[in-house]
Amino acid sequence: MPDVTTEPDVTAEPDVTTEPDVTTEPDVTTEPDVTTEPDVTTEPDVASEDAGCIPLGNTTFDFDLESDSWQTYGDAYWETQGDNGWLEMTGLAQGQKGAIFNVVDIVSPGDVAISFKVRTGGGSSPGADGFAMSVFEVESVEELESIIAASYSGGGLGYGVGGNYGSFTGNAFHVEIDTWHNVYNGNSEHHTDPTSQSHIEITLNGDPGNSIGWAAVPDIEDYQWHTITVEVTGAQVSVTLDGSEIINQLVPGLQFRGGFIGFSGSTGYYTNHHEIDDLEILDDCSP
Repeated sequence: MPDVTTEPDVTAEPDVTTEPDVTTEPDVTTEPDVTTEPDVTTEPDVASEDAGCIPLGNTTFDFDLESDSWQTYGDAYWETQGDNGWLEMTGLAQGQKGAIFNVVDIVSPGDVAISFKVRTGGGSSPGADGFAMSVFEVESVEELESIIAASYSGGGLGYGVGGNYGSFTGNAFHVEIDTWHNVYNGNSEHHTDPTSQSHIEITLNGDPGNSIGWAAVPDIEDYQWHTITVEVTGAQVSVTLDGSEIINQLVPGLQFRGGFIGFSGSTGYYTNHHEIDDLEILDDCSP
């Protein structure tokens, strides 16, 4: 990994306190009217789910999301080119926060392997802020939507609701692709990243500051598709990027609890595309 001492002095980055206040507090007024969401009484109760398999298979997103089990929130949208489709969390505008979640199928607890493609870049220089895959263990779509509405943009990447980002104390699992070096300042940045470089990081429980493993990926903003695969086997977590392992971490006490799966992302003063495609639940069964 490049010596981070060669990175630009973070004190030389733009003073985020002087930037437009677009990267911090979530604008809940932009969230969809939940009256248009699927009837939550028909949703599976995560707490009562059996530990067996609920196959989600491969989702290419080459379809109209409105006719399927995926719901968009905030600034996220479905993008197409010809017969190909993908998810976009933000577009290139400033101050965006978007999320897309599967509100029908539940990822089961236990050992799991999840693969998806990401593409980021094409925005400002430097680019920001990043995006994440999340699995929230909650009991209803209604509870999930309250989490999405309360989540922080900026360093919160549209999933930050725990720790310094809010009062959430439940179980959640996240894989984030972070392209902005957050440094805690008690105002607009609520945690300090483990590196000044772009990085892939595993975090827990809605808290971007609750890191259990990371790896620098300085070339991730090339606006090319890259495949990320995360595997959880007991308390062991591994992540591969384009087939090469970059994280292999034992996390004592970790239990993957399953839940609703989705993606979120945000921009602030600086921007990037934050795109997702080809989600595959490779094995969502307990042993």
